[in-house]
Amino acid sequence: MQAVCKDMIKDMQTNIQNNNSSPTPQQVNNQGSEARDIKREVDSYVEEFIRLDTELDEIKVSLSNMECLLSTAASYLKEARTTPRSNKVKYSLLYNLHKAISKVKSSYASLNVCYVDATYSLEKACVIFRDINNKADDALAEALKESKDIRYNMFSALLLDKSQPNTNKKANIVDNNEIENFLFINLFSLDFNN
Repeated sequence: MQAVCKDMIKDMQTNIQNNNSSPTPQQVNNQGSEARDIKREVDSYVEEFIRLDTELDEIKVSLSNMECLLSTAASYLKEARTTPRSNKVKYSLLYNLHKAISKVKSSYASLNVCYVDATYSLEKACVIFRDINNKADDALAEALKESKDIRYNMFSALLLDKSQPNTNKKANIVDNNEIENFLFINLFSLDFNN
């Protein structure tokens, strides 16, 4: 997923660089749409990160409880070994208890390593997706800037065309209604709010 998002951003940046001279309104709309799609995807992954982080917190609580019980059991074992033999504790029972505590210790160590790895991986993924989200924000801002430039250039060209003296006035008359229609259809159709 990370590679797909990075490829999409690279494609957008390449398109912006290749078409830097004069992007069309459609290209700008496409770039804005791609940036919004990336942001939506990143947002869905952020929700997943939050869910995983909650699960990791629950695992950490379980590991802490396990460590506490392990410490208590080890303390009881040590006490049982040092008490006088008047309790008639069998050596085999102490040995089995020692083995059980060792197994739990080993399991705890393995689970703790897995927990630390999962936490690190989640933090790293979160940083990567924040970076991707920032790049998508930048691409969206660039597309918005380009759309404003396109609107300005098209409006300027329209006004310049209207102010030019024409030899054939019937063929080249641009009235106010045509300007309003042109602005509404062509200039304000660049929408980045969706």
